[in-house]
Amino acid sequence: MKSTENNALFYKVEKAGDDKILVVNEAGRVIMTCHDLNSASHYVTLLNEAFKVGYKLGYHDANIEQR
Repeated sequence: MKSTENNALFYKVEKAGDDKILVVNEAGRVIMTCHDLNSASHYVTLLNEAFKVGYKLGYHDANIEQR
């Protein structure tokens, strides 16, 4: 996946026009809506860390299976 290849974030914060803050994935899909930037940033951090850990574990497991 390209986000992990260049260390970009898979999830990010986007502001909506009606005072809502969106948490979206790399494909632009809205994961959640928050009312403040701090909450959205917190969720983005958690989601990106979980994604990185899961991606690394999956990569590790795939390498073990190939041996």
